[in-house]
Amino acid sequence: MAYLNDERFNREFATLIDSVESNRDFVQSLGDQIVLNNIFAAFRHAVLGTKHPGFHEEREWRIIYSPSFQKSDRIISTIVSINGTPQSICKLPLKDVPEEGLTGLSLPKLIDRVIIGPSKFPVGIYDALLALLTDAGVENPVSKLIVSDLPLRQ
Repeated sequence: MAYLNDERFNREFATLIDSVESNRDFVQSLGDQIVLNNIFAAFRHAVLGTKHPGFHEEREWRIIYSPSFQKSDRIISTIVSINGTPQSICKLPLKDVPEEGLTGLSLPKLIDRVIIGPSKFPVGIYDALLALLTDAGVENPVSKLIVSDLPLRQ
């Protein structure tokens, strides 16, 4: 995540434009489709991966997955019913695949802390997450759970 205000976002965007312009010959050698794909990817990641600096404490990670653009064998798509509405969801198995250099994904290694809320039901969520983290083998899960004191927006 990039935690940027408008001014900082504009500076980062200007840096990107300057880099493209100063490497014009190389960029042109890539071909129109590759350049278009990369510009689209940069804009997509900027939109999906930028938050206000006020959220910097979260140090959030996001997994951006768009199977219509780039499908992965690692991510499992399935249909589930949530509150009676069928929805397509994607699941990422949280397990290491060391033979492919993919490590640090198992829950005990991955979880540093979990911020709960703002929510109407923080105690219920806390209890459920505590049970899930315990079952997953996370060491000292109580120390990893933090209930946010931010007010719930209505």
